[in-house]
Amino acid sequence: MRHLQAAGQEAGKKTASGQRLKASVATRSLLLLILLTTIILLCMEVVSLYNMNVYRRQTLKNYERSIQDYCDFWDARLSAVNSSIVNLMNADNGGDLSYWTLCNRRSGLGFETSKVMVRDRMTEIAKESGENIMLFTCVPSGGLYVKSMNHLVGPGARAELDRALRSYVEQLTSSNSVKWAYFQHNGISYFINTFALYGGYVGALVPCEDILAGLLEEKEVICETSFLSDDGKVFCALYEDESDQREKVYSFSIPMEHVSCQIRVAMLENRLLAGQGVAAALLVGTVVIGLALMVWNIRFQISQVLGPLNQLKRAMEEFSRGRLETRLDEKKHTGEEMKILFRTFNNMAEQITDLKIAVYEGRLEQERISANYMRVQIQPHFYTNILNLIYGLAQCRDYRAIQKLSMTTGAYFRYLMGEKGTFVRLGEELACVENYIEIQRLRYEGCFAFFLEAEEGLERELVLPMVLQTFVGNCIKHNISLVPLLSVSVRIWREAGELYLRIADNGTGFEEEILGKIEREEDLGAPGEHIGIRNVRERIRMFYGGKGSVTIESGKAGSVVTVRLPEVLTEEEQDEYHIGG
Repeated sequence: MRHLQAAGQEAGKKTASGQRLKASVATRSLLLLILLTTIILLCMEVVSLYNMNVYRRQTLKNYERSIQDYCDFWDARLSAVNSSIVNLMNADNGGDLSYWTLCNRRSGLGFETSKVMVRDRMTEIAKESGENIMLFTCVPSGGLYVKSMNHLVGPGARAELDRALRSYVEQLTSSNSVKWAYFQHNGISYFINTFALYGGYVGALVPCEDILAGLLEEKEVICETSFLSDDGKVFCALYEDESDQREKVYSFSIPMEHVSCQIRVAMLENRLLAGQGVAAALLVGTVVIGLALMVWNIRFQISQVLGPLNQLKRAMEEFSRGRLETRLDEKKHTGEEMKILFRTFNNMAEQITDLKIAVYEGRLEQERISANYMRVQIQPHFYTNILNLIYGLAQCRDYRAIQKLSMTTGAYFRYLMGEKGTFVRLGEELACVENYIEIQRLRYEGCFAFFLEAEEGLERELVLPMVLQTFVGNCIKHNISLVPLLSVSVRIWREAGELYLRIADNGTGFEEEILGKIEREEDLGAPGEHIGIRNVRERIRMFYGGKGSVTIESGKAGSVVTVRLPEVLTEEEQDEYHIGG
C-alpha cells in the first residue's frame, strides 16, 4: 500500500513538473512575444520619426521647386513680352511699318491708321500675356502716347498713370535691356521695361502684386510673399494673414532672371505638415491593437486551423508521391470547415485515377488543335511571296509601296505570331483582316475588291483568333486566279443575342466532294488543304459547344460562309478567360 502511495506521489510530481514546464514554455513564449512587440513598436516609432523628417524636407523642397517653376513662368512671360515689343518696333520684321510711321510722321491718314494698328497690336500682346500686362507707345518729340486697351487701374487714376509713364519715358537715360526696372506710382509697385527705336519708345508695365498674388493661392501654407531688392530690402509684399508669433516659419528666396530682384516666400511649417502627428498616433495605436489581436488569433489558429491544415498538407504530399491510399479522419475535428476539407480531400482521392485519364486525353486533344492552329498561321509560301513582292517593288524603285507593305506585313505577322489568349477583340481580328487585304492588294493590284460592313459598337466583342481571317484568306487564295475580278464581302451583325460573321465571294465555289468532306470533318487528302476551315470549326465546337456553328453555301456563282457565335461573355465570365491583345 505504501508502495502504491509512493508511486502515486511520484506520478503526481512528474505531472506537476510537466505542467510547470509547459507553463514555463508558454510564459517564455509570451515574454518573447512581448519583447518582440516592444522592439517592433520602437523600430516603427524610429522609422516614423525618420519618415516624418524626410517628408518634411521633401515637402519643403517640393514647395521650393514649385515656387522656382512659378518664377520661371513669369520670366518666360516677361521674355515673351520683350520679344513681342521688339517685333512690333522692327519695321523689317514682317513688313509692318506702323510704329515707324508714328515716329516719323505727325498727321495724315497713314498716321492715324498706324496709331490704331499699334494700339491693336499692343492690346493683342497684352491679351496673350494674360491681360495683367499693359503696353504703351510714346514718341516724346511728337507728343504721342498710345496704350493698349486693357487697364491696370481704375478710371479715375488712368490719366495720372499715363502722365507718370510719359514723364518716366522722357527722363530715361538708357533702354533696350531685357531686365525690367522697378516703377512706383501712387503707392502701387510695378515692373516696367522700355525699348527705344526711331526716337520713340515702346514699353510694358505689370503690377508687382499681380505676380505675388499667384503664390497666395496656397492659402493654407503660404503666409507672406514679397519682392526683395539686391540690397535685401522689401519693396512690395502681400500677406495672407497675421500668423501666430509662436508658429515656426520657413522662408526662402528665389532670384528672377528678367527682374533685378528676388521673390521671397514664407510658409508656416505646422500647416505644411498638418496631420502628420495625428497620423503617427493613429499608426502606433493601430499597430498596438493589431499586435494584441494577432497574439490571440495565433493561438486560436494554431489549434483550430494550422494544425488541421498541416495534416491536410502532409496528406496531399503523401498523395502526390503516389500513395493513392492516403485518407484523412474527418471525425477528429469539431470545426465544420475542416470536416468539409477533409471530406473533399477523401472524395478527390477516390476520383483522381479516373480524372487523370480524362484530363490527359483532353489535354492531348487541345494540344492537337493548337498545333493545327499554329500550322495554319505559319505559311512559308506566303512569306516567300511577300519577299518576292518586296524585291519586285525595289527593282521598280517604288519605295513608298515598300514602306507601306513592310508596315502592313509587320502588323499582320505581329498579330499572327504574337501571344494570344483564348479570345481576342473583334476589332483586333478586323485589323488583321485589313492588313491581309492591303498585302494582297499590292500583290494582285486591280484583281479583286473587298467590302466590309460591321454594325457599330461590335469592335469590343470577343471572338476566337483567326475566326474571320481564315475564311477571307481562303476566298482570295482559291479564287484569285479563276475569276476576272474577285469580289469578297464581309458583313458582321448581332441578332437575338448572337454574333454573325458572313463572308461571301463570287469565286468558283467549293467542289462537292471537298464540301462534303468538310461537313463530315473527314481528311481532305492533300496536306494542309482547307485545314484552316477544319481548325476553326473544331475550335468553335471546343470553346462554344453546340452554341456556335459554321455554315457553308457554295455554288457556281460563289460561296457564302456564315459563322454564328454565342452571346458575348459577361464581365464576370471574362475574368475566367485570358483575353489576348
